[in-house]
Amino acid sequence: IISPQNRHNNQLLRQQKEKEKDGNKLARKKRLRIVESQNLSSSSDNNNEDNTNRNKCRPPRQKRRKRNKEDLKDTAGTLQSESWNNMFRMLQRYKKYKKDCNVPSDYKKNGIALGKWLDNQRPSKRKVKLNPIHAKQLEEIGLVWENNRVEAWNKMFRMLQRYKEREGACSVPHNYKEKGEIALGLWLHNQQQLKNKGELDLTNVKKLEKIGVAWKVYPEWDVIFCMLQRYRKRNKDCNVPRNYKDNGIALGVWLQTQRNSKQRGELDATREKNLSDIGVVWTLTSEAWNNMFRLLKGYKDREGDCNVRYRHKENGIGLGSWLYYQREKKKKETLDPIYVK
Repeated sequence: IISPQNRHNNQLLRQQKEKEKDGNKLARKKRLRIVESQNLSSSSDNNNEDNTNRNKCRPPRQKRRKRNKEDLKDTAGTLQSESWNNMFRMLQRYKKYKKDCNVPSDYKKNGIALGKWLDNQRPSKRKVKLNPIHAKQLEEIGLVWENNRVEAWNKMFRMLQRYKEREGACSVPHNYKEKGEIALGLWLHNQQQLKNKGELDLTNVKKLEKIGVAWKVYPEWDVIFCMLQRYRKRNKDCNVPRNYKDNGIALGVWLQTQRNSKQRGELDATREKNLSDIGVVWTLTSEAWNNMFRLLKGYKDREGDCNVRYRHKENGIGLGSWLYYQREKKKKETLDPIYVK
């Protein structure tokens, strides 16, 4: 049995041991803080020494010189000149292999548009914007400033002259092709567009005006009307067969469309007058009937009567069958009274 005195003593011993443990912990923490502070101070000293050594090895910083506008211009000019020289050397190589400097506009070498570059040199030369040294270099390797495009334009112009001599006018349909291959209509349309934009060469303007080219870009109706006029001039009438085509344009279908528009009251009054003035027959049935009636008169003048056999043909046309049907219509009272008379 532990006496109260011994129990008290044991309790005091336990308390003393706990205080000693706490004291040891505090002492250990202090020692750790001291060691850490010493390590930090030594590392900072080393860093300072390294920075000092680096600064000693680094060359002194040079002051940057401010670049003025003249320096920038000189640099840009140098770069531009170098780029031009690169393209010029490419042109030299092209001439070495092709024996001339006629580079097509769409020509590219390794993705570089040499043809387009050369096309830009020509207008620069005309506008006195090309460096004289560069112009001389280009001339020395045989560049022709007025290239074969001028000859190509003159070739199309001569073709247009022949078209006018043949057709009597320069109203070329937009989709017309000379000899089925050369797009003369499209070429003329492009010249008219360039003139209206003020981009056509004055010499070419005078040449085209001299042969009667109109600068107003006419609508398609007026162009086809001119074709109908030429048809009338050749054939003495405007009775265009429905399946007739002129240079790929369905003139017969177009004329029938005008007749249908007139019957519906949709044809412009000015256009109707123009068509009537050149002799367009609006009702094809009446014209066809008159043609057959003239054949019948000719038959009577020759044979002395109108007793035409059913199978008889006059100039390959079935006059006998036509007369038979006129009699049938008269019986049914469906024949026009004017025709009966």
